[in-house]
Amino acid sequence: MLKVETLRSAHELDRLKARWTWLERQCQGPHYDATLFQSYELNRLAARWFVARESPNVVLAESDCGLAIIPAVRRRRELGLIGETLFDYRDVLSSGDPAVLEHAWRELARVGLSLEVTALRGEAVRERWTGLNPMPFCPARACVWFAGRMSAGRIAGSGRLANGSTAARPLGAAKAKISSSIAAGKTSCCSFYAMA
Repeated sequence: MLKVETLRSAHELDRLKARWTWLERQCQGPHYDATLFQSYELNRLAARWFVARESPNVVLAESDCGLAIIPAVRRRRELGLIGETLFDYRDVLSSGDPAVLEHAWRELARVGLSLEVTALRGEAVRERWTGLNPMPFCPARACVWFAGRMSAGRIAGSGRLANGSTAARPLGAAKAKISSSIAAGKTSCCSFYAMA
């Protein structure tokens, strides 16, 4: 029996914790390499911190043959993925029968807005998204690394641009809060990047 539901708040995501963390473990291996950014913990934090500009619209589809989670958000004019303004390489989580993920995509499509995702990582990820006809993405101009210090609720620091020059740029308040939460948690081996 297929069950599909949409969760629309960070609080509702708490019901998914056990299934989401199980799915994270299933999504490790040669054909599916889930990253830190697919974790329940980071998505839950992002859903809470960024609620002012993107409300959760997470789709869960499950049956006896599979489980899929699309960590979507609803913005003013489009759909996106939770935390995409901070996280790199977002993706869905899916295990088992591919039809379960297809049902999740159909449920998300019922919202009637376009889905905008900045970047997909690797060939295996792109293959999972081919049915949605992804458009090519132009690479960013530069990437800044923040070895930064945390002060007054902001993350700031000296950065090194890809071309070798340096720059400093504070992250926004919401990004600083979630970044410090990430760094304080079990994922303390993080580097922070921002577009220059």
